[in-house]
Amino acid sequence: MTKSKYSTLAGTVLACAALAVGGVRSASAAPVFNLVNDGGFEDPFVGGTFNSYNAGDNFGAWHVDSGGVDLINTYWTSAEGVQSVDMNGTSAGSISQTIGGLSVGQQYQLSFFLAGNPAGGPTIKDLQTSLGGNVLGSNSFDITGKSTSDMGWTQFTYNFTAADSSTLLSFQSLTSAPCTGASALSACGPALDDVSIRAVPEASTVTGFAIMLFGGIVMLARKQKQSKSAA
Repeated sequence: MTKSKYSTLAGTVLACAALAVGGVRSASAAPVFNLVNDGGFEDPFVGGTFNSYNAGDNFGAWHVDSGGVDLINTYWTSAEGVQSVDMNGTSAGSISQTIGGLSVGQQYQLSFFLAGNPAGGPTIKDLQTSLGGNVLGSNSFDITGKSTSDMGWTQFTYNFTAADSSTLLSFQSLTSAPCTGASALSACGPALDDVSIRAVPEASTVTGFAIMLFGGIVMLARKQKQSKSAA
């Protein structure tokens, strides 16, 4: 085989390897099953603008632990689907759900979208996220320039390693100031939608498979070259 032909074959091998690696990466990046039940807050369906739930109530898979929340439908545009939650009903609320199906030692990513009720103050809405009774962090959202048709939903993520097969996921509004000067009600809180917990693919496994695949293609190319040279 001439040098030019070998170079062409080598280029083809590299191209095939690149496609193969790309295929492996695409497969690993495919959506993994969401362990959060009703993370989009679509259950129950609200027939109008919103429904209110108070401490002790359940809606869908979620439990209201304190205060109150509003399950929003047509009042504003959700991050996904048609419904989302205002974490302040008439006061700052908190909700929770027990997450099952975790594998001990596996890394997971918690993801959610945050916005804020733009109808009134305070301008900065604060939401606290906890897992297994431990606070993961607090996130803030500025409603300046936002509206019910342009909420400005922003995604936040936390990575964690499962220590048990189940854990309690909870969200709590830290926004307690009055919504308007004419009312003492804290009815304009942080908005929450599209909550998910998904396993994080192990990059080492994907990379190792890609390297083995590339090595196999190179060995095949060498055997083809040797066979043609002998002929």
